[in-house]
Amino acid sequence: MKILAKLVSGLLIWLIVTSILLAIILLPRNVTYERVGYDDVATYKFTWEAYQESITTYSKEVWDNKSFGTSKVGSPVEEEVYHYMKRTIVIIFPALIISLLLGILKGVFDYKNVNSRKNIIGNGTTWLMQSVPEYFIIITVQLGLLSLMSKGFPQLDIYGYDKWYNTLLPILFLSVYPISYIARITSSALSEQEGKDYIRTAIAKGTSSKKILYIHVLKNCYPTILSQFLTIMITLISSSIVVEYLTFYRGAGTRLIEALDIKTIYNITDNFPLEVPTIVGFTIGFMILILCSLWIHQLLNYILIPAKRGEE
Repeated sequence: MKILAKLVSGLLIWLIVTSILLAIILLPRNVTYERVGYDDVATYKFTWEAYQESITTYSKEVWDNKSFGTSKVGSPVEEEVYHYMKRTIVIIFPALIISLLLGILKGVFDYKNVNSRKNIIGNGTTWLMQSVPEYFIIITVQLGLLSLMSKGFPQLDIYGYDKWYNTLLPILFLSVYPISYIARITSSALSEQEGKDYIRTAIAKGTSSKKILYIHVLKNCYPTILSQFLTIMITLISSSIVVEYLTFYRGAGTRLIEALDIKTIYNITDNFPLEVPTIVGFTIGFMILILCSLWIHQLLNYILIPAKRGEE
């Protein structure tokens, strides 16, 4: 079956990309410093021997201990990956559902009002949501809420993760761009259906315009819309890192940034202080999420697009 071959090929590509990422993470980071005049000069010399030793040493530790290693606090990396990935998934999947539902509805609205004054609200806001940087939206909303709370609005903890509602803002921020993206795809797909024979037949039978649009036309657009599943998932996964960092939501993205030690990585006194085992664990965790998304994407295409099944 070709669908099985596609799933296997997706796995092989995933293995290659994951191996490349791990090879980059395990690059030796031995930097020497010397004083030249009044300046501290950093020197990095790459050798294949040091690189091979780095890979061999870490691989042996993983094999002997049956673990990716321990984090800086001494806990097994697998436990941390499981703990923080759960929090990230809690905001990614609701954002995916919201993006699909609201994106399709907004796409229908944009399509219906493309030639009316409401087009400013429709396609205008879709364009705006795609154009404004994510971090700008997050900071603007946060400052707006803080301003409202200073004027008597109920006090809410808009940062953190320990309150039940702390997931709401991250989900909202994650959904902004995907909603506009799906709206654009939906509006375009609906436009492509104009003038098709089945629409003219339905009109001739006296079917209402709403029923034609929401049942017949939109149904034929679902394969095009859902074919963007992988793009949306990759967007959500990559955006979650920025969203978590700016909202102080302690998920996998925030923990990965912490493991990368970005704040001190350029400190002249440190030797690139990365938590290698933790970075390896979270990299594999994110890549597994991407692999699952790829397989779902391939299955959706196979199920929804008749031509894919006809090839077999």
